[in-house]
Amino acid sequence: MTGMPLNACVGTTANLSINAVNNTTQYVWDAPIGSYFDGNPLNVSPYTTSSPNVQVTFGSPNGSFYNVGVQAANACGSTLRKIQKVRGIVSVPATVLGPQTVCENTSNVAYNIAPITGASQYQWSITGDATVTGNGTNVNIDFGPTWNGGTLCVAAQTSCYTSASKCISLSKSAGIPNNLSGNFTACPNTSQTYSVTPLQGAAVYNWTLPTGASGSSNNNSINVTFGNGYNNIGNVCVSVTSICGVTSALKCKTVAPGIPMVPPAITGITNGLCNQSVAYSTPIQTGTSYNWTAPAGANVFGQGNNSVNIQFSTMTTGQVCVVASNTCGTSASTLCSCKRSLQILQLT
Repeated sequence: MTGMPLNACVGTTANLSINAVNNTTQYVWDAPIGSYFDGNPLNVSPYTTSSPNVQVTFGSPNGSFYNVGVQAANACGSTLRKIQKVRGIVSVPATVLGPQTVCENTSNVAYNIAPITGASQYQWSITGDATVTGNGTNVNIDFGPTWNGGTLCVAAQTSCYTSASKCISLSKSAGIPNNLSGNFTACPNTSQTYSVTPLQGAAVYNWTLPTGASGSSNNNSINVTFGNGYNNIGNVCVSVTSICGVTSALKCKTVAPGIPMVPPAITGITNGLCNQSVAYSTPIQTGTSYNWTAPAGANVFGQGNNSVNIQFSTMTTGQVCVVASNTCGTSASTLCSCKRSLQILQLT
């Protein structure tokens, strides 16, 4: 089939022909819904001509293509249908490649896309004080003195069709750091590494650390040392300064102290204990063990747990104390160098 254009759109026409077929009395043509033949909107598919020539006016394509078919026929029957395709619409560009952080007074910055099948050229546009040069898959952009960010877009085109646009945001900023990772529970005298996903256009990463922690870095990761006795609640934070000198907002995560809290209370009776076995307990903290102390002559059963039984002998007064511990250390002391205590009174 000859005469088919490189591409077609709604309302465009093409004069088509095929080689004449022996013993043929008519040719049967078809085209997508909305198309018609020989200039008459009533001449829709299937349309019959006596010659192997026809003019088609295109309606809506079948997907990305127009499919035009023809069969040679006589009183005995018809041939197989011969199909010719012509592109109607083209796809949206998938990805715009190039720097997304760009500074004012910068020239010939390159951007590109992958070629789109059937596209004859590409329509590029940008907002802000910038100028695009080129209409192919590769262009250069000049950014002027008042450039402060904008949107770069590109669409694929045929001679009579323009796709939707693919756009990216361009800025003088490198963006806000994300995915701050690391161990956010810290023990004294330990080191932890924290990091964020690298950002295109970043020049310097600015880290701030909790009181009692130390470390230095200007890249996307930092090794932090937590000092002796560290038991603070604080934040590890990072911001990014771009190649254009613009500093982002902070990205922060809270670092919890690793040493357990002071056990808040001990429950259990405090008098009439002579020769008694008495249950004592304190609220449990996850991942924590407990060390109990009792007056002289008393025995603790269930050491390490948040609840114990203490067997008393004869006594006058004394203290029951408990200390919370984990792999980081032991909770801060209060009464009797223990963490919580009960004054035990024995009535005689």
